[in-house]
Amino acid sequence: MATANASGKPTEDEAPYLQLMSALKWYDLSDRQQELYVRGFLETLSFFAHGSSARDTKTAQSFSDWTACAEREPAKRWTIMLEWVFGKLETSGAWQCFEVSEAICKKYTGKGDGQWKPVQLVSSNEWKKLSPQDREVYAIAYAETGDLMLRRTKQDSNAHRLENCMKNGGDRRFFTAAKDISVETQYPMPWSVARALGNTCH
Repeated sequence: MATANASGKPTEDEAPYLQLMSALKWYDLSDRQQELYVRGFLETLSFFAHGSSARDTKTAQSFSDWTACAEREPAKRWTIMLEWVFGKLETSGAWQCFEVSEAICKKYTGKGDGQWKPVQLVSSNEWKKLSPQDREVYAIAYAETGDLMLRRTKQDSNAHRLENCMKNGGDRRFFTAAKDISVETQYPMPWSVARALGNTCH
C-alpha cells in the first residue's frame, strides 16, 4: 500500500487511508453518532500527538493550541464530509476531519496554555451509557485516525500492520473488544481503546 507524499496528503495514484466508515454508513448515523465519531477523531489525534511529540516549549504550545480548539469548537464543525459530497468515496472520515482542522483551529494559534493536557471529550461515565453501536462508531474513529497518524509520522510498517489486521477480520474483533473494555478513568478514552486494538492486532 502506498504511503502519503511529503505533505502528508494522498495523491491521485496512491491508495486511500484505512476506511472503516463508508459514506453510506456515515449518512445512516444519527447526528449524535456523527458528532461522537468526530470527538473520537479529536481525542485520538491528541492521543497520538501526545505520545510522539518532542517535549519542548514550541511543541507544547502547538499541542495546547490544538487542545483548546478541539475542546471549545463544536464537533458539528467537522462533520461536513466534502470529499464524499464530491464523489471521492474512498476517502476516510478521519482524513476529511483532518483536512478541515487547520482552517477551524487557525484562530487558536498561541491561545493554548502551553501544557501537555490531552483532549478529553468523552468521559468514562458517558462511555458506560453508550450503546454497543455508539461504541463501535468511536472505535472506527480511533482506528481510522490511528492509521492517518501512523502514515503522517511515516510509521509505515505499523500502518500496514493495522490495515492488514483490519482487512483480515480484525475489525470485527476490535469492535467487540472495544465495546467491552475496562476504562482507565484517569485518562481520555483512547488510552483504553488502544489496549483493545493492541490485543486484537498484536
